Amino acid sequence: DDCTIKIWKIPEDGLDKSLDEPEITLTGHADRLSSIKYHPYAKNVLASASYDKSIKIWNIDAQQAMITLLQHPDFIFSFNWSPCGTKLATICKDGCIRIFSPLQSDQPILESKCGPRKDAKAARIEWVLHGRGLLVSGFGSGNLRQVFLFDSETLAELNSEDINHSPSLLIPYFDSDVNVVYLYAKGEETIILYEIQEDEPYFQVLTPFKPDGSHLAMGFLPKITCDVKSAEIGRAFRLTKDNRIEPMSFTVPRVKLSFFQDDIFPDTVDRSGPYLSADDWFSGVQIQLNYINLKPDGMQRLSDMISVDQGSQQKQKEMIKKAEAKNGKQNGHTALNLNENDGNMITAMLQRASLFHQNKSDDDDDENSEWD
Repeated sequence: DDCTIKIWKIPEDGLDKSLDEPEITLTGHADRLSSIKYHPYAKNVLASASYDKSIKIWNIDAQQAMITLLQHPDFIFSFNWSPCGTKLATICKDGCIRIFSPLQSDQPILESKCGPRKDAKAARIEWVLHGRGLLVSGFGSGNLRQVFLFDSETLAELNSEDINHSPSLLIPYFDSDVNVVYLYAKGEETIILYEIQEDEPYFQVLTPFKPDGSHLAMGFLPKITCDVKSAEIGRAFRLTKDNRIEPMSFTVPRVKLSFFQDDIFPDTVDRSGPYLSADDWFSGVQIQLNYINLKPDGMQRLSDMISVDQGSQQKQKEMIKKAEAKNGKQNGHTALNLNENDGNMITAMLQRASLFHQNKSDDDDDENSEWD
């Protein structure tokens, strides 16, 4: 509210007393701030949006704003860094989505009137599909809550979903590893989930998550904190209405948990530390991301097991075909158009009959035959 950003440093061993004074105070906005976001990979690079209709990108080491974006004619609802860390996407009260490449220009590289209607009361924007899409959460007429999906290269609308009527804005969190978006609202209990797909219809509804009691805010933990052995794809904390902090766990129901579920646990970006200094990022140094394999030692990949099973099934089919051909020739049978169950039954009978014929001695009588 005082138009400043205050930077607080938390000791390595945690807090043992209250902090009364910030380490750094950043000044430069002409009106109160609406949101701030650290750069995903560069150390001490911070972006801030204000009611003065500007976005500033700060070098905290130098304690100054290095870039200012002034092209918004109205209040900036939301902004977000791209997965590559080189672009910013914004959604404004004028109903426009704008994409900036701030190291190249202070002018938007893409701009389009799309998404929530003009003069909507709030909206949020999130990059999805590894930077190829933009998800916007907002309102239609009559407090209709909606989510929109746009192509980030053209800002063409791909699809939208009408969710329900409520005055509370749905706040998105996107898990890029499994392409799942979590939507929650202040004062509500239900967390709505969608899988965002590459092709139509783009939105796949997932089972909603309903913890006990309502929440005021949520924060998701890094993927490395998840228990992959129990197929836990997400872990978060929520602040409840009665000022408690509670853990939440999001799991996928799986049968073969003794195997590593590599289809829902791809290699994830290593976020244990920064990749660049602030000076390097503002100088345009490219970021090379590192990835972490989440497979625990000693666990076999589920995909490897499925490959083995499929290979065994193929071998069995080839053996059956050979047996069919052999027995059909020996017994004078001709090929018939049979369904799979009939074919399997006849093949088994032919194999047993052939085996019985070879082993039957001259003194066998009908009473001892397994075909009686």
